[in-house]
Amino acid sequence: MKTFHIDTENLPKDVKDVKEWGSLVNLANTQTAGTAAEFSLSLISYEKEHYSGLHNDTEYIYIIEGRGKVKIAGNEIAFGKGSLLAIPAGTEHGISEVENNPVRALLIHVR
Repeated sequence: MKTFHIDTENLPKDVKDVKEWGSLVNLANTQTAGTAAEFSLSLISYEKEHYSGLHNDTEYIYIIEGRGKVKIAGNEIAFGKGSLLAIPAGTEHGISEVENNPVRALLIHVR
């Protein structure tokens, strides 16, 4: 496995994958990190609510800035800067409210 460092104070500003609800920038994945584990690490920005559905991998969302609420398995949870949201594989989830625009976070998918 290669080593890498993510400085949350100096994350990419050039966003190419803009969605209706925000944006996504791929920072690292299985190939770029040189690991057998299936994972991806992205910078995600939520401008408004976003229903994510469910995935067949575990998802972690580390909030870098902003506040809001997430709904995980029907439970609404408030989050803010420094929060870590853990969403087990196969669990329905989504950002239900964005209080401080935008909410920027590191998004990690692991299988």
